[in-house]
Order: sequence, then C-alpha cells, then structure tokens
Amino acid sequence: MFAVRPREIHFGIPFVGRNFVAEGEWPNIDVDLLRIRIPPLKRRFYNVDWRRKFVFDMQLPDAETIFEYRSKRAVIGTHRFDRSLTLTRVQNELAAYEAIALLLKVRGFRVYVRHEFQGPPRSIVD
Repeated sequence: MFAVRPREIHFGIPFVGRNFVAEGEWPNIDVDLLRIRIPPLKRRFYNVDWRRKFVFDMQLPDAETIFEYRSKRAVIGTHRFDRSLTLTRVQNELAAYEAIALLLKVRGFRVYVRHEFQGPPRSIVD
C-alpha cells in the first residue's frame, strides 16, 4: 500500500547576532536568512530532488487572528510559550515566517500560503 502523509516541520530559526536558535522566547531581531541551509540542486539522476519532494503549506493568517487564537489557548495553559504573548511578538513571528516562506520559494521549493486557517492555499507569485 502506498501512502503519503503530511509532515509538520518546526523550524529552528537562526537570528542575526545569535549563535543559537530561538527556543521559547522570541527575540525582536531579524531572521538570519543566510544561515538557513537549503539542500543542493539535483545534479545527477541518483541524487534526491528535494525541491520536488517537499511542498510547504504554511498557514499565515493576519497577526490579530493568530493573537486571538493563541490568547484563548493561553488561558487553557497547554503551550508554555503563550504565557508571555503580546501582539507585537505575534507580528514579529509572522514576519519571520513570511520571510522564510519567501526564501523557500526563491530557492525553488513549492510554497503555498493560507491566509485563513481553513482557507484555500495560494502560491507566491514571483
């Protein structure tokens, strides 16, 4: 039986001027896009074509929607990093993920962005 299952990837995001990846707290600095490692292009028939193998479907609604959703989740207490949630932090996170989506698209990956949680996927146009 052949089955393809979606995978959820959690990015370890490198930030400018930091030697470590953000975990838990979110700094108010830019993502260091030069440190994000992208697999090489397929050059021979036996190499893996990573750009055809993966599709990135990123849910990036507006910051206010994310803030509202995560504020409700913070009350329940299931995610410890929602304890110090602010709208500014959500806006910074959203900007970082948008920059990563654009980087992946420019590097040849298939990237789709959803502006609503259950909305239709849209591709980034060059």
